[in-house]
Amino acid sequence: MILRDLIMSWQEGVAVTVVLLGLGAGAFLVAQRPSFWIEFGSRLGMAMLLLAWRYVSRRMLPEEEAAWRQAERRGQGDEWLRKQRLKKKESLEPPAADRGSKKLRYAGSRAARLYIRDRSPPEPIRSADGRDLTTESDGNMTPSPPS
Repeated sequence: MILRDLIMSWQEGVAVTVVLLGLGAGAFLVAQRPSFWIEFGSRLGMAMLLLAWRYVSRRMLPEEEAAWRQAERRGQGDEWLRKQRLKKKESLEPPAADRGSKKLRYAGSRAARLYIRDRSPPEPIRSADGRDLTTESDGNMTPSPPS
């Protein structure tokens, strides 16, 4: 009975083999260049710590916290938190008419700033002597005709 419990199916054997091969390959890579992996691990750890700290260190405003504590005393703390999350979610959503606009949907994010900045008209390119240069369809820089 005990021996029967120790025998693995072929799927379990393949899974264990793959895991052991992965661990062996990882150990080989670390042994090959340990300084790279130590620095990689420290940078990854720092990035994860910063992300975790943003989540852990969040606090409610004092007024919100007082209202939440009052709701807790009434036995409605979970409902109050759910309503606050819904209010916050609704305030982040764009109005129904503007839902297709990327500029409004991602307003405030880094992606939106890059999107808006990239869509602004380009500055004219000028030569050293002050002539206006433009890019033509062939990709070459040629002087623009006098205006």
